[in-house]
Amino acid sequence: MIFQPITSITFEAELTSSEGEGFDVLEDLIAKKSELESELANMFADKLKEVASSYLYSTKDRYLEAISTENGVVTLDTSDFVVDMVEVGKRSFDMKPGFLESPKAKVNAQGKKYAVIPISKYRRGKYNWRDRKTGRFSTGTNIGGDVEFRIVSENSPADSWIHPGHHGFRFIHNAMQDFEEVIDNYIDEKITTTLNKL
Repeated sequence: MIFQPITSITFEAELTSSEGEGFDVLEDLIAKKSELESELANMFADKLKEVASSYLYSTKDRYLEAISTENGVVTLDTSDFVVDMVEVGKRSFDMKPGFLESPKAKVNAQGKKYAVIPISKYRRGKYNWRDRKTGRFSTGTNIGGDVEFRIVSENSPADSWIHPGHHGFRFIHNAMQDFEEVIDNYIDEKITTTLNKL
């Protein structure tokens, strides 16, 4: 049996100086990865603030203050009860314990805790208010617009300060959906700009 040696095939690649410079430009773009990620994160944070600001009123400042950006990461601090409720929502809950644990709560002559609660809040042409009999939240026009006050105490009925809950706006999820196209366009723009330098 005769073995025929396999023909050796070699390929030598040598770049011209101008072609080599093209790789250098792309390497510069890759080297700026962290910088580009931070820029995108800031753009997303701005988008998130813009969307939230268009929906929120009394809770807007607390929500916006909970947004932070560091090392290309956007964070929403949901340790604030209000921010968490605005973003992900809350089921119906009893507000009485929270009111009575407030620093503004006082103790009456009988030794019972109580707090005075302002319940009318002007928002988009309407006031959120509590029914005087049931204490439950409702929404309607409050002609005159004066802030009303209610007293909550340890003696208040168990179901008198029940918050109806909140569905949650999920601003981050919604903003991210809108932002995906922005990311694609941003990357395409950076690559195109880099290639145009060749």
